[in-house]
Amino acid sequence: MGMLLTRLKLNEPLIAADVIDGEAVIMNLGKGHYYSLVDTSADIWRMLMAGWTGADAAAALAARYGIEPGIVRADVEKFIGLLAAEDILVADSAPPAVPGAFPDLAPGYDPPVLSTFSDIKDLLALDPPLPDYFTAGAM
Repeated sequence: MGMLLTRLKLNEPLIAADVIDGEAVIMNLGKGHYYSLVDTSADIWRMLMAGWTGADAAAALAARYGIEPGIVRADVEKFIGLLAAEDILVADSAPPAVPGAFPDLAPGYDPPVLSTFSDIKDLLALDPPLPDYFTAGAM
């Protein structure tokens, strides 16, 4: 089950994120990477940021698209594992929120994907936004 039953939160101040026109854009200021989440990936992201657990998100997606719950659950668990491995999300000690409806989900289900880009790493090295983090040798 891993982190599927855990409420997750943004790993601030290391991570900055926003959803713009349905796309979740995430910056890892420590690694110098940014990430793009669209469609199902962005839907899961919004659910997690609203306080849903991965299990709640998987159940909602499986019901919405009529997909075998075990398949969606495995996809969401793998996706959350990728987000945690990139230090984007960490466990939150607050109790999980009561899931609400997300009527504006993507038109179809695709397994979630974490698109990673590292072309801002050099720019962040020239002007690091977290000077204490970089001086401590965390890179």
